[in-house]
Amino acid sequence: MDRAVGPDDGNFSGADGTAGPNSSSAPVVVAVFGAVLFAADVGAALVLLGPDGIATAGGVVGRLVAALFCGGIVAGGYWLGRSDLQAGRHHRIAGWVAAAAAGFLALNLVIITVIPAPTTYENVAWALFALYVGGAGGLVVGLVEGRAVERAVAAERALVETERAESQRRRLEYLNGLLRHEVLNNAGIIKGYAELLLNEEELPASARASVDVIRRQSDEMTDVIQDVRTLVQAADVAETTEPVDVTAALEDELAALRATHPAAETDLQVDGTPYVAADDLLSRAFSNLLSNAVEHNPADDPTVSATVTTAPERVRIVVADDGPGVPAAERAELFEPGEGGHGFGLYLVRMLVRRYGGEVELSETGPDGSVFVVDLPRAEPPAGDAGEVTTTEAATTPG
Repeated sequence: MDRAVGPDDGNFSGADGTAGPNSSSAPVVVAVFGAVLFAADVGAALVLLGPDGIATAGGVVGRLVAALFCGGIVAGGYWLGRSDLQAGRHHRIAGWVAAAAAGFLALNLVIITVIPAPTTYENVAWALFALYVGGAGGLVVGLVEGRAVERAVAAERALVETERAESQRRRLEYLNGLLRHEVLNNAGIIKGYAELLLNEEELPASARASVDVIRRQSDEMTDVIQDVRTLVQAADVAETTEPVDVTAALEDELAALRATHPAAETDLQVDGTPYVAADDLLSRAFSNLLSNAVEHNPADDPTVSATVTTAPERVRIVVADDGPGVPAAERAELFEPGEGGHGFGLYLVRMLVRRYGGEVELSETGPDGSVFVVDLPRAEPPAGDAGEVTTTEAATTPG
């Protein structure tokens, strides 16, 4: 197993000029090794051949060959220090350089001993040649091996993550089915029996009040279960999206809001033909945002409006109400899940909006009401559905 090492002050820096977490001294050692070999080659030529000997064709070719291999070692060490290979691989690669250089030198020293060259310079040059050729070869082998190991580790990690994600997906599917078939169905049964009792004319007033509480609580339990199911479905980034008509989605949710809150006044204004890249869970985000505006408004006739504007890259949905505003103590964690107050509603809104690459924020709040802004990436409408830019108004007041 490779030994992990820590950063060193003499390391090469990363691509941004700072030492990275994968830095080690090994790249510097490799580069210095290449530079020293080239200096030794040039020094040996100067001492044993002199300037005139270096200037010959053979001397020039010899230095060029040395520069090629030694320069490759220096460049390899420099690249290694800036690469994303783990530091533990650095030392193994440096070990390959040293082992290959020493091994090739030992082999050639045996040959030199048995069949020596005619001159001292040729024997020295031969030994140096063995060192830098062996070192360059070891560097190539080490880099190839290091990359192969990194790819294998990355592939294994990806496989583990895939298996973990699949296991989590199966658990979430089971939880979703459990909520739907067991808890949600039972809540519906409780509500049904409560409504049957409320229709009984002979039911005492005290019992009627208690049964009405049961009915309301079953409704609230159903809403919470639906939110949890949506959270389960929205746990990951949306894998597939399609153009969703924002106008149609808001009209449907406003109609549903008026059905459950007949006294509420609603208004919808749309600029253009806005479509966003989403799926069928987007309507749940609109539903929670709109119902939040009404349910936290103590007025007998709460007002909520939705205004949609389009831009080249985004669609903006502004939801405003005339409620008492969000208390200052709740604003910092408004979009976090909580046991009371806004509960899962706004948390779910943010999760869904971000799922589609958008963002939601509370832009204004005070005694005159609150304003929520949702920005979503714009999508092209389906073929044949692109209409002209118009303004749509839909308002409902209690009759």
